[in-house]
Amino acid sequence: MTLRAVAYEDRVEQLVGMKLLLLSLQRHAPGLPIDVVVPGAPDDFVRWLDRIPDATLYADGLGRAGFDVKPTLLLRALDEHGGTALWLDSDIIVTSDPRPLLAAHPTDHLV
Repeated sequence: MTLRAVAYEDRVEQLVGMKLLLLSLQRHAPGLPIDVVVPGAPDDFVRWLDRIPDATLYADGLGRAGFDVKPTLLLRALDEHGGTALWLDSDIIVTSDPRPLLAAHPTDHLV
């Protein structure tokens, strides 16, 4: 199973949550690619993100914003990369690798 994570944050004052999510993924799920969508990402966040090797920044926001952005971003990740997509809210901190948990389920199921 090819898994790609997707996270979104459009509130600059909440980027600390995104940083904690990314650091926890780097520690517990190294090698898991993650699309980090931050419309208008500030320069200091862009520089900080350079040290997260598995993260790809989408600073344009892909033309979407707000609470209904999830389906658009998940579908984009699936279209561009194939495999399976995992949405992670920017206020989550992972404490173990999510890949083994998801591998137990068929890839055509929603978990």
